[in-house]
Amino acid sequence: MTRAAVWILGSISGLLLTFGVFALSLESGYGVSSSCASVEGAPPCTPAVDSITVSLPPHAPVLAFAGVLLLLAVLIGLPAWIAAPILAERRGASSTTAILVVSIISTALLLVTIFSVIILSPALTSPKTCLNGASGDGFQQTCVTGSQAVWLAVLGIGLAPVLSALVVCLPAWTMALTRTVRGRRWGWFSAVLLLSPLALVLYGFLGSERRPAPAPAPAPAPAP
Repeated sequence: MTRAAVWILGSISGLLLTFGVFALSLESGYGVSSSCASVEGAPPCTPAVDSITVSLPPHAPVLAFAGVLLLLAVLIGLPAWIAAPILAERRGASSTTAILVVSIISTALLLVTIFSVIILSPALTSPKTCLNGASGDGFQQTCVTGSQAVWLAVLGIGLAPVLSALVVCLPAWTMALTRTVRGRRWGWFSAVLLLSPLALVLYGFLGSERRPAPAPAPAPAPAP
């Protein structure tokens, strides 16, 4: 595979991944219902979180469309993701920069998701979480309380963003696995395989192979 083919396939795959992740993120949603409680010494109505509502995907065609886009992106991009580090190695170049950029983006998405769910979201303080079916699909609303409410809220709010971050990580993950297998660096291979995308960032910074310094040219033999 030539560099031009890798660039074309990688670009098409990147566009499909972008649109697929965007369509997938549209399917994640939740609502917060609040109530008013009268507290002595406070205004007559103090807003308080009453419940969290996690919605099931309301538009099945959109979810199917996102799945098709992501599948096409993987099928088109996989040959390019595998060939890119091999071609870079043959040219004496490195594909670490591409791995580092993609892994930083996916890691940032993952950390923002965790921060928003754990720190900013009212999911951990709500006494009740309800699973709401799509309108017109015949689902009934199911509500739970206690620790089950917390886990259901965290799962419903954070699942789609986490999946999106892992999908964005796929190109860098494939390129890093290819490089580590070809270099027989099994420690990095295990870390990238099991701990991505965080391990990809470390590999991008620390995993570059140091090329040996060129040997000095031998001195010419003295003339007889």
